[in-house]
Amino acid sequence: MTSDMNLKELERKAWTAYFDDGILDISIGLFVLTFGIGMTTQYSALTALAWMVVFFFAAAKKSITLPRVGLVTFSPEREERMKKEKSFFVVFFSITALLGLVFFLVLTTDLPQSVRSMVGEMALVGYELIIAVAIFLVGYWKQIRRFYVYAGFFLVVIVAGVLFDVPGVNPLTIMMYQFIGAGGLILLSGFIVLARFFRRYPGREGGGYVAR
Repeated sequence: MTSDMNLKELERKAWTAYFDDGILDISIGLFVLTFGIGMTTQYSALTALAWMVVFFFAAAKKSITLPRVGLVTFSPEREERMKKEKSFFVVFFSITALLGLVFFLVLTTDLPQSVRSMVGEMALVGYELIIAVAIFLVGYWKQIRRFYVYAGFFLVVIVAGVLFDVPGVNPLTIMMYQFIGAGGLILLSGFIVLARFFRRYPGREGGGYVAR
């Protein structure tokens, strides 16, 4: 029993170490920044470019993490958890895309400008909440505790923006700063974690890492 517990603890440490390079943090930080700026300014093309961080994440993992940590092979239980995670996020983002389509259809209908502006602001707050929940869920599935802090900070920023109205300031401007604040915090933390990772693994070892 003790041996099994030790193996599970070693596997958990191997799992968290694999994501202790800050690359996931940097990727999410970049996404929040570009997506938020694109949604709240005239640079709407950034909302599409934000999804390109997926390719950055894959390339950075391949060029930075794998040469230093090696290829990690996990137990069947961990592999099953990873499959459940992928399935969960497919459903989660499918629902998100459906909500986005509903908001788009409402905004393109022949409604008064005041109503469309209100719906647009509701949509942005909805996207902020979805991103905050997604960050929390990443922390849960990846078992990375600092992502709970990111999600909590983003949630506090969202609630503050909703409760405190600044006279004479466009709500879109406030939301833009919310995205910049949350994305900037995650991005900065990611670079700090990455710097720590480089100190821990200064050279390319190129070995294999098997956790069973």
